[in-house]
Amino acid sequence: MKLLAIDTSSAVASTALLDGDRIVFEGNLRSGMTHSRNLMPLIESAMNLAAWRPMDLEALAVTCGPGSFTGLRIGVATVKGMARALHIPVAAVSTLNVLAAGCGIFDGLIVPVMDARRDQVYTATFAGGQNLERLTPDRAIGLKALIAELSRFDQPTLFAGDGVEPYGSTLTAALGGQAHIAPPTLRMQRAAVAGLLGAAMIAAGEMDDPRTLAPRYLRGTMAVPVWERSGGKRGNG
Repeated sequence: MKLLAIDTSSAVASTALLDGDRIVFEGNLRSGMTHSRNLMPLIESAMNLAAWRPMDLEALAVTCGPGSFTGLRIGVATVKGMARALHIPVAAVSTLNVLAAGCGIFDGLIVPVMDARRDQVYTATFAGGQNLERLTPDRAIGLKALIAELSRFDQPTLFAGDGVEPYGSTLTAALGGQAHIAPPTLRMQRAAVAGLLGAAMIAAGEMDDPRTLAPRYLRGTMAVPVWERSGGKRGNG
């Protein structure tokens, strides 16, 4: 199955082409939150380099959240349009699942942490090993609550995600020798991993309807338009 996967849940735009379990192309562009300008050129470059045409695609995969509100909207909207135009299935993959699966085999817990601000992280806990096992749902949680929860597990714990930069030292100080930080090469979400997970979902019949597919934010956005904050009264512009 030829599949295009994209991730726009962070400041990095990631695109991958897979043929079965073979990664044909993967590209990652860190240029800040400019996905509206860069995502389609990145997809077109990938398709051109692989000599694939749009009609060659048989499936799509996208990270649906949590993550950047604007980034998720751009990625999901792009996939919705392509799925409906090409009449191919789409799989929406948890960003946290992608982060955990991208860490490889680890004998202990794998805990992706994404910076949710307001002293919170988006996170989920997975049991590592040969077969990744989800132990908690995706959620937004305070850092102190997460540390208390992980302390009760008392297992080696690997952290990945953009939350490592602001909170890694706090996590390692609190959990001591049980805490490990993934290296930079394994720390960020990758479209290729999303593609592999998405292909497995589609093979299992776990597809999403592109008409109703929507980002999964986990909590409301702070970016409320001014007219909503003023009781629905629009101002000039």
